[in-house]
Amino acid sequence: MNFQPECLYHVFNRGNNCRRLFYERSHYFYFLSKIKKEILPYCDILAYCLMPTHYHLLILPVEFDKRDGFLSYLTKDRIFHPLVRKIGSLQSSFSRTLNNEMNDTGSRFQQKAKSKMLDKDEDYPVTCFHYIHQNPLRAKIVKELGQWEFSSYRDFAGLRDPFLVDVEKAIARLDLPTDKARFIHDSHKLIPDEFNISMPMG
Repeated sequence: MNFQPECLYHVFNRGNNCRRLFYERSHYFYFLSKIKKEILPYCDILAYCLMPTHYHLLILPVEFDKRDGFLSYLTKDRIFHPLVRKIGSLQSSFSRTLNNEMNDTGSRFQQKAKSKMLDKDEDYPVTCFHYIHQNPLRAKIVKELGQWEFSSYRDFAGLRDPFLVDVEKAIARLDLPTDKARFIHDSHKLIPDEFNISMPMG
């Protein structure tokens, strides 16, 4: 897994052996705080959703020279974007904290997060954006998208001040409607079942 600056990526992972990642409301907030610390300095986040057993991020990695202290790392034949390491740090630090709280051991995530570059398909990025927000509805955790507080849907629907996500950049990059009523309408359109990212809904 590597990342090219200014290209859109869908990053996702789930609990090891399909186990839950988040048991308490505080666990969701802690993971979001870790995203802000570990991930946000190296990319713009255009959408996110945390589910009980997995998470989704829609990100736009920044150029190497755009942020202070921005360092890539090397292997013998490749230069890797720092996000590769930082996503691992996000997961490992969350696992350690939750294991200490629950008197448990081992990684709470599958070994490596998955990523998919979206820019190659003109329609895929906006479909992925809405798919990410639809996860709680499809999993029947909520009856309305706005009821789930651990996604960025509320930020775009005008239900709260933006947190983590760059709303203006997402609107420009994905050509999203600026009218809130139109956005809410588009967000509730059914995404075809054949839209497949190899990730469970629950």
